[in-house]
Amino acid sequence: MKLMLSILTGLTLAVPRSVVAKAKPVACPGYHAGGSRPEEVERFYTLRAVAIVRAGLANDTVALMPLVSPTAKFSTWRGDYSTGSILDGVPNAVFWSQDLKAFAFEKAIFVTGPITVQPLRCDQSTDILFRDQSKKTGVMVNFKFVDGILIKATGREAELTDGLVR
Repeated sequence: MKLMLSILTGLTLAVPRSVVAKAKPVACPGYHAGGSRPEEVERFYTLRAVAIVRAGLANDTVALMPLVSPTAKFSTWRGDYSTGSILDGVPNAVFWSQDLKAFAFEKAIFVTGPITVQPLRCDQSTDILFRDQSKKTGVMVNFKFVDGILIKATGREAELTDGLVR
């Protein structure tokens, strides 16, 4: 007999009931024992990504070491070309963070209601908009984490438009 699981993304998977019964949650940074609200997890990884950018801007390699994989890749697409370093890991995190020219960040965290989640695998991603000082351009960055450690950050530059509705 199949058990239908509805995932937050709207994806529906058919999983045998025996697999669900045997699945054990894993320990994962950002999650509490017994389950966490999706908003808490998203906030945790957003703030972790911002801490990485801040440490990179400050050239704080000591702070970056436990947060960034030695093989982490970083790049930013600016139109039809990509900027980044041939280095990996912490040295690239420093170079990339400074190239980002981030002044402020923005993140929309969707409210999911009274549910909790517990991971079966410890991999997370989060998208954050970093704005420059002019607030007219920014970079939308997707950060990918495994076991709480950053393995990849890919950005795409964008022109920003905002204004009042009333």
